[in-house]
Amino acid sequence: MTSEARTTAPQSADVDSADGYRLPCSVSENVSGNVQDRDVSVNNVTTPSEAIEPCPSPMSWVDVVDRLRMDASSWEVYRGSYSIRCRSIGTGKPLYFLGGATGNSDLFALMAWLLKDDFRCVLYDYPDHSARNQQRRPLTIDDYVDDLISVVDSQREEHVSAYAISMGTPILLTAMRRQPIRFSHAIIQGGQLRLPL
Repeated sequence: MTSEARTTAPQSADVDSADGYRLPCSVSENVSGNVQDRDVSVNNVTTPSEAIEPCPSPMSWVDVVDRLRMDASSWEVYRGSYSIRCRSIGTGKPLYFLGGATGNSDLFALMAWLLKDDFRCVLYDYPDHSARNQQRRPLTIDDYVDDLISVVDSQREEHVSAYAISMGTPILLTAMRRQPIRFSHAIIQGGQLRLPL
C-alpha cells in the first residue's frame, strides 16, 4: 500500500518535482505562511512530515543585514586623517571581502551570513574619499592596498583568503603581489584590471 502526499504543496527534498527539479525543503509554506501538515511517500516508504527537518525560516536581505550588524564584532582602524570601519562574523579561517568603488560592505551581508559557520568573514568599507585625501592628490590602488593591509594587521593575521569584486580585484591582486605569503587564496569576480581610476 503506497501513501500519496496529502496536499498539493511541493514535495520533499528527497523527491523530484513534476518538472524534474530537486526541491530544497521537506516542509513547505503556503501563501499565508502556514506550514503544511502532510506525510511524504519516498520509494514506497511513508515518512511523517514531523520526522523530516523543516526549512529554516526565510530571512529577507534587510533582516540579514540587521542581524549581521547586531551579531558582528566591530572595530575601526585609524589611518591618520581617516578611519576604516570594519566588522567580522563567524569562526574559522579569515575571509576578507573587498567591494567595488561604490556601495559598502552591506553588499556582502548575505554571503557572510551564509559562510559564518565555516569562515570568520571580515567586511570593511573603503574610507570616504574626501576624508582620506587631505593632500588633494589622486588616490591610487596602492592607497587602497595600504588600507587593506592595515585592516589585516589590526587583526594580527598571518594568512588570509579574500573575495574581491570589481575595483576590489586590482586591490587584492596588488596586495597579493606585495605580500604573497599573507594572501594565500583569492576569489575574484568581475575584475576590471584595465579600467583607469
